[in-house]
Amino acid sequence: MSEGTVPSSHMDSASAGGALHGFPVALARRGLQAPALFLLDVAQPFRLLIQQALLVAHPLLSPWAGERLLHWADALQDDEALEAARQELES
Repeated sequence: MSEGTVPSSHMDSASAGGALHGFPVALARRGLQAPALFLLDVAQPFRLLIQQALLVAHPLLSPWAGERLLHWADALQDDEALEAARQELES
């Protein structure tokens, strides 16, 4: 495992991309493409920090969020899934 990465024992790469599947469509339905694209751009340099915060918060928030925090943490590690979400938001 390289420094600065989270072990992907929670999900495989295909499942990590699945955490984002459908999310851009839901944002588009609500007219939130521009804020979502802005957030993706702004959060890009802080992905590791956000990922670690999600993993730390998981035990506390799991009664309400379930396993979604782990799915989001894994999705943040998947560059291809994030790029696909960006392209889907831009279309």
